[in-house]
Formats: sequence, C-alpha cells, structure tokens
Amino acid sequence: MAQIQLSDRQSNFIFYLVHQGKGRTEAARLAGFAAPRQSAFNLTQSPKIIAKIRQERNKVYQTELASTAVQTLKEVMEDTDA
Repeated sequence: MAQIQLSDRQSNFIFYLVHQGKGRTEAARLAGFAAPRQSAFNLTQSPKIIAKIRQERNKVYQTELASTAVQTLKEVMEDTDA
C-alpha cells in the first residue's frame, strides 16, 4: 500500500482518533488545530485522511484485536467445562 503523506497535525489527529479513542473534535483540539470542530469536519471529509484512518484502524485490528481474539480462543479451548 502506498505511503500517505500527512502533516504532523494531521498525523496527530489520526493518532488521537484511532489509537486514543478520542472523538473527532477532541482529536483535532489535541492535535493543535484552530477551530477544532470545523477542522475535524474538514479532516474527515478528505479522501487522504479517510484512507489513513482506515489504514490505521486495520493495523489496530490486525495487531491488538487479533492477539486478544487468539488469547480468548486459547482460553475457550483450554476450558474443560466448556
């Protein structure tokens, strides 16, 4: 997949949104955007930002959630009462 070039503030917005679970406006505020509500709206309308958010969410799904799923499956398989 091609590397998506973002500014530091855009990258920080995505970090707060995806990895910290912040809402759009709060993520924009924490990333240092002026007028966070409007900035959040504008950011989430950008195809480049949308693509990067999807890319980052997929990373979360493939790493954090996948390991949780494997651990849960392992516990179920080892449960003699199940």
